[in-house]
Amino acid sequence: MKKPLFYFVLLSSIYMNAQTTIVEEKFVEDNVPLSYSFLENSNELVIHKGKHVKMSLKREVHSINKYEHNSTKSILIDNAVLMDISFSDLNNSVFLASDYAAMKWSTDYKIYTEGKPSSLIKKKQNYDVFDKDNLYLLADKNENSKINFDKEDLFLYKINAKTQNKEKILISEPIINQIVKDDYYDLKKIYFKSFFRKDYFELVTKLISKDCNTSTLYRFLYDYNGKKINSYTYKLSLDNPFIRTNNGGGNLSYTSFQNSSNVIVGFVDQLTINNFYIDELTQDIYVYGLYGKKDKKNINSNPTGYYVCKFNQKGDLIWKQTNDINDKQLNGFGNEGNLFTSLNINKSNVNFIIYSEKFDEFVFYKQLNLEKGNVINENKITYKEDKIFTMMSGTRDFILSFYEINKTKVRFDALGLVYYDCNQSFKSYINSINSSKDKIYLHTLVSKEGIWLIETDNKNYYKVTYFNHE
Repeated sequence: MKKPLFYFVLLSSIYMNAQTTIVEEKFVEDNVPLSYSFLENSNELVIHKGKHVKMSLKREVHSINKYEHNSTKSILIDNAVLMDISFSDLNNSVFLASDYAAMKWSTDYKIYTEGKPSSLIKKKQNYDVFDKDNLYLLADKNENSKINFDKEDLFLYKINAKTQNKEKILISEPIINQIVKDDYYDLKKIYFKSFFRKDYFELVTKLISKDCNTSTLYRFLYDYNGKKINSYTYKLSLDNPFIRTNNGGGNLSYTSFQNSSNVIVGFVDQLTINNFYIDELTQDIYVYGLYGKKDKKNINSNPTGYYVCKFNQKGDLIWKQTNDINDKQLNGFGNEGNLFTSLNINKSNVNFIIYSEKFDEFVFYKQLNLEKGNVINENKITYKEDKIFTMMSGTRDFILSFYEINKTKVRFDALGLVYYDCNQSFKSYINSINSSKDKIYLHTLVSKEGIWLIETDNKNYYKVTYFNHE
């Protein structure tokens, strides 16, 4: 008779040990959580606290605190009056901010390192990324970021944060402009995306074969003196045509209609044909996306399946997983701009996710083995959208989420739905807060090491909990 109780206590202990309370605080007048920054590569979360000022849409930030996954807290700044916080991709302790101005959309800004500001930088100075000493911008000779590689050279601008002196560096061997556009599908202009690392930056472009069944991803790596240090090619062929989705890989356009809240998302370039994820530890690269109807030679077909492919850094294919998805909702989805795909990894799994934010209410997820690529878990989750959003509530609330399941008071985001379905300790914790009388809003953030859950009722409290991957 004692065994069931013993096992219950044992399981409860396991679930409790799989999670850590990072911070839990009540809302205090003029000192509430305003927003957050997730530093995925270092597995840290930053909370910005302060107050709302009358009818201003700007949030007045007083303090910025950084938390590690073991709940260690670092105060980055306190007793400040700031707005528009942005963290550096190159140094996770460096951030950019403007002095608070209630009625201004944008102002001059400073770079903060260990709580100390740089000289004032004019708001007209564009940048792609920054560190404690410099801002960096990729642009043409006139500092225009929209590059025509047929006619223009590409430059790296290095702007000193202290003196505002600007160094203009020509990018050597601009390989992108040597591509013969007629050899590829409807390629009128070559677009690229840039990614900045501590010791180098890279230009990324993608090309699609005329039959739409082959996609080639190019990465060109340069040091901060503009010299090319390496290049990699990842070629992938399917039996079905590649199609574009809203995956973060390219640029988008947005069209709204009078007397309607619906926004149609369109594709500006072919970079949205797929996206990729780099494992910072191994430098392996995961390319993912959706494909369309077989023998349809264009990139706008309705989706019929998905692919995830793992390459080593040099471009050798390690494994490829392609699978049809026979689902009426997905197969009939007519506006791929509102169909999202994303991917994250942990120490043993690759998690590929497909979800819709408009028109249809579903989330698919596929869990693949990191080493071999075989499917180890998958599901389709349906939800109801809580249509609560208003402009003012959106600018006053700490976080908002809209996905409802099981008629509870909890409102999920897409990642939250996935981990509620596949992570038992995450699910057990969510179930423990279902009794709340007020709606509870959740944001879910995932790194390779673990899962961060932000919860709040946007009135009385907020809490951050960290979960281990299972």
